[in-house]
Amino acid sequence: MTRSTHITVTCLVLLFVTAACSNPAPNSAGESAAAPATSPSAQRITSESVVKVDASPVEIPAGGSAEAVIQITVRSGYHINANPPTYSYLKATALEVSPADGVSLGAVKYPNGLTKKFSFA
Repeated sequence: MTRSTHITVTCLVLLFVTAACSNPAPNSAGESAAAPATSPSAQRITSESVVKVDASPVEIPAGGSAEAVIQITVRSGYHINANPPTYSYLKATALEVSPADGVSLGAVKYPNGLTKKFSFA
C-alpha cells in the first residue's frame, strides 16, 4: 500500500468514525416536528436518582460507641461496585462520613459483593 493510499484510507476511517459519533442533523422535512421537546435535565440520569441511602438514627453515649447500619437501594436495571471491587480499574462503592465534633468513624464493614455478568463486561 502506498503512502498516499494509506493516508486516504486513514482519513476515510476517521471521517466515518466522526460521522458515526456525531448527532444526526435535523430532517429538513420536519421529521419530528410533532414530537414533544424534552429538556436535557429530564433525560439526565444522576446517581441520586438511581441510588437511595437510608440511615437509621443512632444515639452515642458520652465517651461510648455505637454501630450504624446504612441501607442502600439501587434502582432496578442499575448496579454499583462492591468494596473492594472485582477488578482494579473499577471504582469501589465507599461510605464517606463528614467529620463531627467529638465523633470519629471507626472501621467500615461492607457486605460481600454479588458476582454478576454484564453484557458490556
